[in-house]
Amino acid sequence: MTQTRGYIYGFIAMFGFGGTFIAIALAKEGFDPTIAGVGRIIPAGIGAIIGLKLAGKTLLPPRAAWKWVAILAAGNIIAYPILTTLALQTVPVGDAGIIISLGPLITAGTATLYGHKRPRAAFWIAASIGTVAAIAFAITRSSSGSFSGGGSIWGYVLVAIGMVLASNAHIAGGTLVQRGYPAFPVIMWAIVISLPILVPITIVDLINHPITQMPSATAWFGLLWLGLFSIFIGHYFWNSALASIGIVKGSQLQLTQPVFTLLLAVLVLHEALSPLSIIAAVVIIGSVAVSQRLK
Repeated sequence: MTQTRGYIYGFIAMFGFGGTFIAIALAKEGFDPTIAGVGRIIPAGIGAIIGLKLAGKTLLPPRAAWKWVAILAAGNIIAYPILTTLALQTVPVGDAGIIISLGPLITAGTATLYGHKRPRAAFWIAASIGTVAAIAFAITRSSSGSFSGGGSIWGYVLVAIGMVLASNAHIAGGTLVQRGYPAFPVIMWAIVISLPILVPITIVDLINHPITQMPSATAWFGLLWLGLFSIFIGHYFWNSALASIGIVKGSQLQLTQPVFTLLLAVLVLHEALSPLSIIAAVVIIGSVAVSQRLK
């Protein structure tokens, strides 16, 4: 029953994370890109502070959890949004997607180094097939139809660093929940300790790029989705899922995130659905199914 709930939570998280790029596209209709990438901390921070107060928790994590909460905050809340926002100024979105596709495999490998369960060879074969399919999927969604290499070197380095830090953050969040810390306080603590870094960046950007007219309802929806789901609620579901399924095994559910992104892009942004994307998506789902059935 616990694992079943873990998979339900995991797919809810992937659906929500899959909507992140859609939400960014909507938010950019009324907000500066930096606000979409960094300013999302404002609604997330308000929600976290209210949540901690209502739960009767302290605003800062206990001493024993500080290290893991800091890794979670540094990766998922601070570094990944900032680094990818900077990188996408020079790196094509398709190229960034190809690099990010390596994330689930890196998360699984890094988790074994932290002492989590070591799966047998069949798992790594399934995970590798899923990763290759995810890379192929990203290529089919790329405007160039390949890894263009057209961005600057520092842009690719930033995407890679952001991906590695995010992988460590996933491990940190799942580890804390496995050790008995409730998932909601864990992500709320991470959000709160990120505020002193992200709020000043947001204020400076608003000064340099003031909002001259009221953003549309869809732009506000996009920003709130980024703050309240992509950072806050989504990581509650994701940390809970990793704790229930196991971090190494559960990490492979991340491969389904671009599939959810594709479905939402078709439904919300009315993007075209190519046959190659469908084939790659089927292979991804198949590889994830195999990896989850292995003990």
